[in-house]
Amino acid sequence: MKNYSHSPVCKLLIAATWLMGFNSLCTASTGEHSPQLQLANGDFLAGMLLDSSASDVLVWQSTAFTEAFPFPAVVVAAAHFPGATTPAEVSGDFAAELVGGNLVIGKMLDITSEELVIDSSSLGKCRIAKNRIRRLVRWGEGSGITYLGPHGLEGWTPKTGQWEEVTGHLVTNKRGTVLLSECKIPAQACLEVEISWQSKPDFQLAIGVGENLALESFQNLVEGFNNFAFRGGQRRKPKPEPTSFPLLEFETYNSKLRMVAERKKEADIAPVADFNEGAGRVQLQVYVDSKKGNFAAYDREGKFLGEVHVFPETDSRVREGISLTNRTGDVRLERLVVRNWNGLEPPHVETDQEYVQTLDGSLAVVDSMRFDADLAEFVVEAKKVEPVNGRASDEEATNLQPKEPKQKPLRIPSANVVEISFPSKGKLSGRPLSFLLTSGERLTASLGSIADGKVTLICPGFESPVILELANIRSIVGPAQTPATAESEQPIGRLESDGISCHGVVTSVTTIDQTPTLSFRPKLSETSVPLLPKLSAKIVYRDPPVKSPKPMVRRENVQKRKNLAEQLMDVFTGKSNLPAVQASNRRNEDQLLWLREGDRIPCHLDRLDEEGIVFHTSLVEATSLPHKHLKVWEKRVGHPAPRIDAAKQERLLTLPRMQRSNPPLHLIESVQGDLLRARLLSMDDKNAIAEVRLNTKTLASSRIRRIIWLHPESSPTADESTTSNTEPYFGAEAFPTGSVQAICRDGVRLTYLPKQVADSVLSGTSRLLGDCRVKLGEVDHLLLGAAIADSAEELPFQDWKLSPATDPLFVQEDGQPGDPMNPGAQSPLIGLEAPDFHLKTLSGDVFRLGDRRGHLVVLDFWASWCGPCVQGMPLIENAVRQFVPEQVELIAVNLQEDAQTIEAALERMQISPQVLLDIDGAAAGKYAVTAIPQTVVINAEGKIAAVFIGGGRAAAAEMQNVLQQLLGDEPLENDKPAG
Repeated sequence: MKNYSHSPVCKLLIAATWLMGFNSLCTASTGEHSPQLQLANGDFLAGMLLDSSASDVLVWQSTAFTEAFPFPAVVVAAAHFPGATTPAEVSGDFAAELVGGNLVIGKMLDITSEELVIDSSSLGKCRIAKNRIRRLVRWGEGSGITYLGPHGLEGWTPKTGQWEEVTGHLVTNKRGTVLLSECKIPAQACLEVEISWQSKPDFQLAIGVGENLALESFQNLVEGFNNFAFRGGQRRKPKPEPTSFPLLEFETYNSKLRMVAERKKEADIAPVADFNEGAGRVQLQVYVDSKKGNFAAYDREGKFLGEVHVFPETDSRVREGISLTNRTGDVRLERLVVRNWNGLEPPHVETDQEYVQTLDGSLAVVDSMRFDADLAEFVVEAKKVEPVNGRASDEEATNLQPKEPKQKPLRIPSANVVEISFPSKGKLSGRPLSFLLTSGERLTASLGSIADGKVTLICPGFESPVILELANIRSIVGPAQTPATAESEQPIGRLESDGISCHGVVTSVTTIDQTPTLSFRPKLSETSVPLLPKLSAKIVYRDPPVKSPKPMVRRENVQKRKNLAEQLMDVFTGKSNLPAVQASNRRNEDQLLWLREGDRIPCHLDRLDEEGIVFHTSLVEATSLPHKHLKVWEKRVGHPAPRIDAAKQERLLTLPRMQRSNPPLHLIESVQGDLLRARLLSMDDKNAIAEVRLNTKTLASSRIRRIIWLHPESSPTADESTTSNTEPYFGAEAFPTGSVQAICRDGVRLTYLPKQVADSVLSGTSRLLGDCRVKLGEVDHLLLGAAIADSAEELPFQDWKLSPATDPLFVQEDGQPGDPMNPGAQSPLIGLEAPDFHLKTLSGDVFRLGDRRGHLVVLDFWASWCGPCVQGMPLIENAVRQFVPEQVELIAVNLQEDAQTIEAALERMQISPQVLLDIDGAAAGKYAVTAIPQTVVINAEGKIAAVFIGGGRAAAAEMQNVLQQLLGDEPLENDKPAG
């Protein structure tokens, strides 16, 4: 027995190419390399096939679930095992083609009037009823076969559109789809083609065409159709003529089939068949002689249909490629055989007869036949039918009918047999499964059981069950019947994860290792199984509708020209003549609050203060949230994000060096879409108080459409006093394992740990918002696991964060990198004469800076509403107390506050510096104070020695070192302020 596992023919048939029609639907990395189950409704699940004792039931363990699902075979479309890439060894001399497109390859052992016995290296010894066999084809070396199939999509590439595999056949009803095979076409070849359709035939079969030529041919066909369309009264221009052509083409035109051979300078066309309306089938034998330029077509019985002639090719090389194009109808490729041809014309024979065809072209019609295994010969009782030189006339064809068999049987060596055809009458009963093996063999059978890596199959026409290795199965193709089911009372969602897309319902909440997880029942299953607690996925209940873009209507600006600051303040204070959005008459849930975690809840703001926001809502339990969790507050009127260009957005989100210690934490959008960067201090239904460039402004709340929390990016050297509200984005670790995020149809988003599902309501608890509940019927998407953080990062405004301005190049060139916590180190004031001023103290006395010459003076500009000021002033005072009062004096310059407010602030801070009242900000202006706290050190000569912008321990320690230097003491490297 010879082993042909490495022959070119076998390599072509058993090449590991896993190309399925649903690949366009599944692009996830897991789906590309893991086994995958496809169901009748288009769902697919990555996973693995488990043992099963039930008949015609596939037990599938999905990668997304904790337990396996039993799926009836009737709902299975396909199961694919891309890991089964090692071709099984194929030993044998014949391939038996069975009813239903099945194929068994092996060594011929016996043939009787009732059965065929063949020994397959994959299936073992098989006894197959003769009425289940269509053909017995010579296999292996010397067979001359370059392709025999199809066996599903193996060896075929869907170039456009989607093709399906049905019992090994290739099927599509999609317009403009192209399928390409790279099988070789010998210079003299015989092709057997069977194509069927259900609605109307509208296809093209091209023989001897490469990949690029196949696509070019298809594009020319499309352009040919489009050429009949008119646009603006002008006929579209045809595409350029192709530079190369297939050997031969069969194409339908007006319910007719014609064959076309075309070259650069000539073409020949011949009609082949006429088709009736509706379903139909065509069976062709095509003879190609590219050496002579002759091409002929016959039907399955050997009846001549037509021929074409073109100038012969000078290159007798083997051509590659067969393409099948479905243009507007549907098409099904059932059989394709490509083999070498000896140049003899085919004989005529009736299809209901059993016959043997040999290498010399002769044909024997069989009355009876047996196989002599010892001599490897077929013993045939038959009347020999000689090949005809030239085309047979009707009379000659009649004379070729079999006569009375001779007394002496024919003995035909198996090596001389090309094909034995049987008048099979058996049909597939029911809708069993089809198993495609790595050997290239295919079986249609009922699944008996799976155990210990062995699969037991009950095959129609086989005397005994077939047992094969699970590792040798490349694909399982099912009937894909969707059972009629009652309308579900629960909302049906589509679970999407890596390699998974499955419709079903959320049935309950299950706790696994103290972690809640949802239980999910696929639509085509009766079993509900918990999802993996750490699964990253989403359940889609409704895909968002595609919105057509609306034309933007520009509003002309009829106001008098003002500078930007004046215009913004007019808008927010209500002085603008532009109409404002009317306040809602319903106080409950007329606004939306966005969290950094991605949550978005309807609410009504009661107040905003330095601690955070206080609100009320009926959706969740919480009534307040700190600033560090907030991202956007807006009026619930459906306004889009502000329309600004990239350059303007970059300017808005760039933090000036002088404001790093006291950054503006909010971006306030007016009802007209204007943007104001500020630090919002408080807000209620009537007014909002904001700090704008050290000035406190009162804004009308009715004029505010949206507030965006900017959350500056924290510096690695940042002091804790400046980062209370600038914590980094939370990310996936902020969401406890088992969390879900419901994205509702009205824009609401809630993240929480689920507790139960009752009456299609999913309820649970949020670490921020308390008790939560949503109706699944009002949910668009339900996010699970890491998908929550991934989705939050893509939400509007999440990337709106303050970034510090880049330090000037001259600072870097001098080897003095800018200190992000003290931009005052590069202040142009350093070294200049300190501007003189006179201000009143809290007691009403007048303080003049010029009178302090000869002493070191520390000016600390501050305000009671400034958090960093309140935190830093005690540190500054403690640092100054380390020196003799006659040498160093601390002067606290308050900006624009009354005495009562100042005294209350000093009492809270428990400090008692000398305070000056800068009521109009004149002194601050002389020292270029644009952000507070700002500390200025003046030496004994009355010149500015240092400027510190920002508070905290680091600033106080550096100021103490400066004072030591000015007094003649050496600064200590690790000095810290006292206290």
